[in-house]
Amino acid sequence: MYIKIKSLVILGRWLGPWGKAEVVPKTHCENIKFSPQRSSKPSLKAKIYTPLHSKARGAYIIAPGLHFLGPEDARLDKFARSLAASGLLVYSPYNEDYMAMEVKKTTIDDYKDFFNDFERRAGKDKLDLSIFSISFGSLMALQIANDPFYSKKIKKVIIYGGYAYWNNICNFLLSVPPKDEKDFSRNDNSIAAIFMHLASSLGESKSDIKFLKDSWLKFIKKTWGLNEKELPQQSKVTLDEILVDCPENLKKIFISGCKVTDKTFEYFEKASKTNDELKYLDPAKYCENISAYVVLIHGKEDNLIPHTECDLIYQSLPKTIPKKIFKTNLYEHSNKTNTPFLKKSLRIGREIKKLIQFLWSI
Repeated sequence: MYIKIKSLVILGRWLGPWGKAEVVPKTHCENIKFSPQRSSKPSLKAKIYTPLHSKARGAYIIAPGLHFLGPEDARLDKFARSLAASGLLVYSPYNEDYMAMEVKKTTIDDYKDFFNDFERRAGKDKLDLSIFSISFGSLMALQIANDPFYSKKIKKVIIYGGYAYWNNICNFLLSVPPKDEKDFSRNDNSIAAIFMHLASSLGESKSDIKFLKDSWLKFIKKTWGLNEKELPQQSKVTLDEILVDCPENLKKIFISGCKVTDKTFEYFEKASKTNDELKYLDPAKYCENISAYVVLIHGKEDNLIPHTECDLIYQSLPKTIPKKIFKTNLYEHSNKTNTPFLKKSLRIGREIKKLIQFLWSI
């Protein structure tokens, strides 16, 4: 009990909304590389974080969201270090498909290789194996937890800000009409990330497809992580830069993949009708064999993945397994402008019980 309470205090210090983003806990961190068995890639890399002054009490593999920096993203690095500081071994994969912002049908093969390596390393100390997924990582987490070969090995699955159905988040993000020509307020790169998965159905040639993917990825890299005040200006500047070299036949498609235009939903529907294979992007379809304890947490003000997706995952899980769901006002998905101190303080007061309950479940 003492160890659990100590871990709770450490997690609360580093993951609570009062923590400063630039300050991180001290832990051991090792970069590893290994040869995969399933993946077509020649090698795979990961970061392993361990406690500085004690043995690990358990082990988590992260199923990250879409981000071109992977484990090098400062927020993900701090999160992994915070878990490790609380007494956990944390395995953070360099998932190349997620870093390229395009999840493929074969991406799960990479993640299974990561899990096998994670199990081998954590197994040396006979640690319980758990998964912590973030955002789009719910797809990998539920897929592997549902696999009969892995399901019995996994003690716990935590789904943070996850989604249940691909079409739901696409409809949520793409169907909002623009206020005017300069409106970038709703994209926060998510529209470009969606269109990365549609490029093969929108380009007329391989060179078209390559240009669209390369350009959307460039747009994402230049605008990622900006708050709602910085995003519109940088988005416009980046868009104009890319349009200089954009072939005429791709301009409307490219622009519609960077912000909601009157053509955006039309292109989405066209690509979806010609690409049935995208159905593999529905995490809620991978739930029937899960036997692990599942904890779901979602921000009520999430402007990229609506909190109703959390409910749909919960409803898809077997009725017989232990599971909990937390919805909170403390965490947001994308970077917004700073919340006023008084409003933030009132939120913390109202939500502190939920925060403690969630951190206790880690």
